[in-house]
Amino acid sequence: MFASEKYEEAFKEALDKSLGHFSNKSIDDINKDIKEASKNILAENSKNFIVDDFIHFRKLFDLILEISNSNEIKVFPVVTSSVTPQNEIVEVVEQIKPKYEIVKDEILPLNIKEYGRHKGYTSKKVWLNFLKIREELLKLNPAIEFNSNQNFVSLYSLKRNLAVIRFQKDTLNVQVKFNEKEVRKHLPNRKIHTTQNGTVIDNITEGEDFTDIIKMLYELSKIKKVRV
Repeated sequence: MFASEKYEEAFKEALDKSLGHFSNKSIDDINKDIKEASKNILAENSKNFIVDDFIHFRKLFDLILEISNSNEIKVFPVVTSSVTPQNEIVEVVEQIKPKYEIVKDEILPLNIKEYGRHKGYTSKKVWLNFLKIREELLKLNPAIEFNSNQNFVSLYSLKRNLAVIRFQKDTLNVQVKFNEKEVRKHLPNRKIHTTQNGTVIDNITEGEDFTDIIKMLYELSKIKKVRV
């Protein structure tokens, strides 16, 4: 149910790893080994997939949610025996297994056409960093808007420009529309500098933990007045 290119990537990787290991194997055995290896690679790669990669699972998730919501506690009226003098009606509650909570994904999918220039310019890991920042930030505040421009991505909250994300080849820079003092409250150990347009967090690199930056953007998104 993944996009076809995900299967193709897994198959190519499995095929490359199998080269040189065909000795004493039949064609059927080779095909079977490559197929199993492809499944395992796809399962491992899926741990790093973004929300859009699961778009074809939507109908399945909705069906699971519908089934889950239908598992309500049922109440049956039962007439008791002569043990109760007036044969009064009592309620017997049927015990059922607890239903699993299905969390519906409310993160809006990314229009890749609008972000193609940024994705093509920066490295794959830096691009994944941006997608992670976007996803986690929208989970905290779904009202934040991401708008792609020619040279950067703008973040808007409460009808004003909150921040700007600029892509470099191997890093990200985040320019926040707040003064350095306000930013330092949330990022005391980060390398930052001040410009006339706000405060810049420099060189967010590949694989870096940027949880503090996400929390900072979330907290500042709740402040209505820009403090440059």
